[in-house]
Order: sequence, then C-alpha cells, then structure tokens
Amino acid sequence: MKPQTRPPRRRAPKNPQTPGQRIWAARERLGFTQRSLGLRLGVGQAAVSAWEKDVTQPRESAWPLLVEVLGLSQHTLETGEGYDLAGLPYRACETSTPYGLPPLPDGVEVIWVPAGGNVEGVTAPEAARCIQEAVQDGRPVWVVVG
Repeated sequence: MKPQTRPPRRRAPKNPQTPGQRIWAARERLGFTQRSLGLRLGVGQAAVSAWEKDVTQPRESAWPLLVEVLGLSQHTLETGEGYDLAGLPYRACETSTPYGLPPLPDGVEVIWVPAGGNVEGVTAPEAARCIQEAVQDGRPVWVVVG
C-alpha cells in the first residue's frame, strides 16, 4: 500500500487578475495563513478561502480591517489599479511586550515563536519569517519561544 501524499500547495498567481487573487497574493506576501488572517479580521478560514476563490467578496464591515492588515486600498484590491506587492511591509510579526520580560531597550522588538499552535494568530513559520526580516534589516530583536 502506497503512503498517502499531500498534493503540492498552490501558490498565489504572480500577476493576480481578480480581487480574490489579489487578496491571496497580498496575504502570502505578508506571511499570513488563511487561518491567521481570518483571526486578525474576526472571520473564519473558510471566509478567507471563499474570498480568494472569488466565490464571495468581503462584507462591507470587513473591508476597513482587511485594508489595514493588507496595506492596500479597497479600490486597489477590487480593481487592481496601483497593485504592487513590492512595497508591502511584513506586518504579521507585530507583537506587544510579553508579560514577565524586563523593560525592553529602545528600538528592540519582541518576536514570539509559538511552540505548537500559534500566539495571537501568528504561526511559527510567520514568526520565523519575521525574524529573518529583522535580521536582514539590522533591527535588534528578542525572540521568545513559548
């Protein structure tokens, strides 16, 4: 009996043509999973999946937070005008100072690396990507595993 293998994960298109594809590409660029983006927006993973497949569109009440999290305007996501992922900052790693740590020196940020599961919607791969970006940018960080 052959072991079951998972099909390769599909990546967002390089030149997204629909609102759903633009949301998908921006989400991937920022390092969010559908689940973690949904947690940030207060919607389920299934809703994010439906948006990305252009089955449904985000509700009007979801757009302001989606725009804030993705860093792109609603008009840009809907029409593609001015769509450019190159300038997007990586925001999935924004964290607050965790309890129990001493006061942070100026300019130091804390990145949580969740041990199994996630912390405030940030998964381990997202945290790793955030650490990599901080190192590349020369920003000092404290890494907290927990």
